[in-house]
Amino acid sequence: MSNSVLNKPERLFEVDFEVFMPIATSGYDTNTRHTVDKLTWYESIRAPSIRGVWRWWLRTLFAGVAWDRGKNEVESALKATEVLGYVGKKKSSRSYLMMILTRPSSPPEHASRIKIGKVPRVSLLRRDVHFHPQDASCKLKVYSLVPVKPKGLRDVALASLVLSASLGGFGKIARRGFGKLKPLKIEKSPETLRRIMNLWQELFNEDEERVKEALKELCESIYELADKTFNEFEAALSSQGNLSQLPRIPAFSKRKIKIEEIEIPYCQVLLTSTRSLSKRLESVIEKDSSLKIDRGINYYRMGGFLDRNKPLHLIGMLCRILAIKLGPDRWILGGPRKWRDQNDRTKQREIKRRASPVWFTILGEHGSYHVVATVFLSKDWPHGYQVSRETLSPFGNLLDLLFEYNFRVVWPNG
Repeated sequence: MSNSVLNKPERLFEVDFEVFMPIATSGYDTNTRHTVDKLTWYESIRAPSIRGVWRWWLRTLFAGVAWDRGKNEVESALKATEVLGYVGKKKSSRSYLMMILTRPSSPPEHASRIKIGKVPRVSLLRRDVHFHPQDASCKLKVYSLVPVKPKGLRDVALASLVLSASLGGFGKIARRGFGKLKPLKIEKSPETLRRIMNLWQELFNEDEERVKEALKELCESIYELADKTFNEFEAALSSQGNLSQLPRIPAFSKRKIKIEEIEIPYCQVLLTSTRSLSKRLESVIEKDSSLKIDRGINYYRMGGFLDRNKPLHLIGMLCRILAIKLGPDRWILGGPRKWRDQNDRTKQREIKRRASPVWFTILGEHGSYHVVATVFLSKDWPHGYQVSRETLSPFGNLLDLLFEYNFRVVWPNG
């Protein structure tokens, strides 16, 4: 990547968003509303919240391509994410400037110093949390600050931003359906990404089959774009990748691992409709009295948001049932340490809790939603994970449960 600065930042990407699912962001500013020269401005969606998720998915994308080629997946991921900036043994400044403009007519709701009960991976500490409700709107602009080399990496980086917005969300609890942005109007994007941008917009459709095909083609198109660009800096990477049977970090890979009769993909994207999921969950709960757990109504309790967002209720209910079904293996959902008991094999290792390798997100139209689950298999959790039938079984059991609750494979080989 070149260090020369452009005389004038180049506008690469501009899109108008609708907040499709509430976004929970936080900051140290206790005021969500500011008045300047008699004009009222509200706390906006924070750019770091988007940039952090963007970096994660760009790293995951290139790790997957490198892993499938037998190259060093960690080295590849770090080299690719230099364009977004990181601090490590070698510091790099980001190549992009991101601006977010929130419409003054869509103020966030304030939830200062509340405890979010039973929500995995959420700790408010001393910070205030701002909730940007559904139907709020914002504009995202991305500018190029320096020339990016290899040139193809610029388009892949923007495509990975689309991937992060398609398979994930932004802000807190993004892995459980929150923080979804829906593209309303794409005002500026590279011509080479025109098809990917069109597919992105097609994801917000009430027809489940149409969404499934669009999501499959989107994942495949972004993977192929990254694979093509990988050729341009492959020579700079180590000639040999990790000899382990598992990637060290989550990888957007097409491959599978097979131990004895167990065969599990390193990455699996699945889809179901909320209507189908709801019917299946109701049936399971009615047949098993031990699962009658308030039907997930109290799983997330956030200022009444979930009373207006049934898809988030369903994800909450699903995660609670999965936790019960998985038993000691429920650490895979990113649960707190108190979930561990004497029968939990992970208790023997003094390791920190990691983020869940499972992302849930919501697509479709208001009133006709679809739930997407993306599951990653890697050594990221827990540290020093040894490959065996026993250690792979939590991932296999999780996928079996998702299939049981009417999820279908989208990518790869969907």
